[in-house]
Parts: sequence; structure tokens; C-alpha cells
Amino acid sequence: MPWASWDQKAILEELELEKDPRGNIKTPKGKYSTNMNGVFAAGDCRRGQSLVVWGITEGRQAAREVDVYLSGSSALPGPAGIIIPQKHAVAQG
Repeated sequence: MPWASWDQKAILEELELEKDPRGNIKTPKGKYSTNMNGVFAAGDCRRGQSLVVWGITEGRQAAREVDVYLSGSSALPGPAGIIIPQKHAVAQG
């Protein structure tokens, strides 16, 4: 179902997710993580209503980011289907 058909306000408030100026779930530029640790957003809820190909592309890129988050690295294809191994940056302190 399209993001617009869900009760967006209730979801955003219940999860305490930050919104961008357009009311979509806010994520850092080029990323799919939200202000809540372990919660990711892609597609219509992140960029607003758009073409289905953008939703598919963002879903694949978000899956790669989730893979890195969960396992520390990913061999899933990146943008344009190119496989570039990605590793999770571990903060040192």
C-alpha cells in the first residue's frame, strides 16, 4: 500500500520519528537510517509519492544499509547494481 494510505501521523508519533519539512520520515542525506536506532525508511515514506522504480531502488539500497547495520558488512549490490563491499564503521573510544 502507498505510504499516503496509512495513518502516517500515528506511526510517526508512536515511533517518535523525525519528519522533514514535507512530512516524510527524515533520514540523513544518502542514508536510510532514521533518528531511532535500528529503524530505516525508504520509498514513499522517505521521499514522498514517486515512481515505483524509485521505491524499488530505495528498498534495495535500504536493504544493503540494514545488512551492514546487522552484520557489519554487505555484499548486496549498491547503486546501479555494482557490488562494492561495505563495512560498518566502528567508533573507537
